[in-house]
Amino acid sequence: TAASILLVIGSDFSDPLHKGSIGHSNIFFSNGELDPWTAAGVPAPGPTESLPSELIALGGHHLDLFFSTAADPESVRGVRASELAHIARWIDGGRASRAASAESAASMLEFV
Repeated sequence: TAASILLVIGSDFSDPLHKGSIGHSNIFFSNGELDPWTAAGVPAPGPTESLPSELIALGGHHLDLFFSTAADPESVRGVRASELAHIARWIDGGRASRAASAESAASMLEFV
């Protein structure tokens, strides 16, 4: 849609139509230096901690999704490591949130 095109080109993750936040999180944007649209991508380090972005030097945006090989450039190895670190943090955060919700629910049941 036009709104999503404005969102990507503007690298602004608030609603371009000014109707409030769109509420996305936990998306890792990998941009390839060799992609013709790199200038229109989400620039590093990304708009927020939960919407990080990194540039793959001398690579395409999809290079980080292929299987690892000995020929991989150091830039893609670094981006993969960063992706894994972010995903692990997001999973840990989700687990902690669920645990806190379960504790809260259990404490409410004690009062019933």
